[in-house]
Amino acid sequence: MADNRAAFIEKRDNSIRQRLAAAKAGKGEPVLLGHDLAGMERFLPETRHMVTVDILNSDSPVGFPGERYRFFLSDEGYKNARASEKRGEIRIRNHAAVMAGKLYPDKKPPAQER
Repeated sequence: MADNRAAFIEKRDNSIRQRLAAAKAGKGEPVLLGHDLAGMERFLPETRHMVTVDILNSDSPVGFPGERYRFFLSDEGYKNARASEKRGEIRIRNHAAVMAGKLYPDKKPPAQER
């Protein structure tokens, strides 16, 4: 009976969330910090941009080197993020336009034909 109980507890504790977190950790990608996709920041009327950024050095206004953040920003905030990128503090990995809470990712340029 003790063996069954131990097996049940082990199986219960190995939930899908834990397995996904372990897979992500094993993949080597940093955990995404900052605003949540379902957060209220996304639905504010002044929100126009969603960016995912990597922190490159300790001069960055947020975070520490090696961390990755998602932010929902106004036009002014996006302008500040672009300025931080030019100074080498962060690297913008992804950008999407936000309108009424809906995300519109930037289109990638078509691949060159050979």
